[in-house]
Amino acid sequence: MTESSTYAGASGGKINLSASQFRTGIQLYPLADQEMFEWLWGYLSVNLRRQVKLLERELGVPYLDIYNAFTGRPTDRYSEILRRAAELKRDELAHLRIVPTPVTAGIMETLDYARDYSCGTAVVGPTGRGKTYTARYWQALNNHGRTRYVRMSSSASRSSLIYALCDAAGTGFRGYKNSELEQRIFSSLSRRNVLIIDEAGHLIPTGNGKASALELVRDIQDITGCGVCLIFTDVYLEQIKLGPNRRYFEQFVSRLEKTYRIPEQPEKNEVAAVVKSYTEKPSRELLTLAYDSARAGDGKLRTLFRDLDRASLLADTEGHELTADDLRTAITLRTSCASWSEEDAK
Repeated sequence: MTESSTYAGASGGKINLSASQFRTGIQLYPLADQEMFEWLWGYLSVNLRRQVKLLERELGVPYLDIYNAFTGRPTDRYSEILRRAAELKRDELAHLRIVPTPVTAGIMETLDYARDYSCGTAVVGPTGRGKTYTARYWQALNNHGRTRYVRMSSSASRSSLIYALCDAAGTGFRGYKNSELEQRIFSSLSRRNVLIIDEAGHLIPTGNGKASALELVRDIQDITGCGVCLIFTDVYLEQIKLGPNRRYFEQFVSRLEKTYRIPEQPEKNEVAAVVKSYTEKPSRELLTLAYDSARAGDGKLRTLFRDLDRASLLADTEGHELTADDLRTAITLRTSCASWSEEDAK
């Protein structure tokens, strides 16, 4: 097979095609085919990091045919590409797992709202409550070719947001001016897209600096009409509201049509749903221990999931259903800073 790097539209082993060029290339396809190609584009950009050889291997189709399909050129492998993409999507979704709880339902409803009404929304809550995992789960369910997810760091700036958005869209950014990249971002988004920005509080400066990164988010929504969901950690959000940029922030928040606020502490029905995902009929003692543990530390449900994973491993090794003693052992191992391995369960 010809080396992929010699194909048109590929350089350095990676696809050399912008998101806007791709969208233009597939616009005359039937809508159902466009949807599948967008999923495949997201799979290439997010899962395969734009690597041409990996895409060839996953689809079993030469890259030249894939490139032709991406750019609206004729290829005899059109139907084969769609069929293999559908199989890849089924395989990926089959490995996803999320525990339905009132909180995950609230997060997903908020993301649905941003998608259905192409508007701004927000999810606000403490750490360890499933915000990130649920958002990534929703992204995979809702075509990660159309749903863009970026996570901001504490050093976030307008430039870092631009680079993250380009990366999420599968668009290169090296060698371009920021103003050029912004135009590429605008042209790659439309009302059919949803943009999820995790740790969005980092976009707002705590000092007297300009909130230019957040202004870019506002411009993206105004110019492209795409749905936007901002995910905030509540502690950081409260600091912003008391800072020198609070008035600007209040104006921005007023543009958000729907905000879901996660309760500070896990509720009993939420913890019960998590525990029942490990054992169908948990004892009252196990439920009580899990509830107390989830509300005791900073990790909330994130830590509970880890403890339940270890407790479940211990129970499986000993050949019995998950019990409160198993969870208690897992909690003790964690809090005592003891190392854990599968040997500990033998």
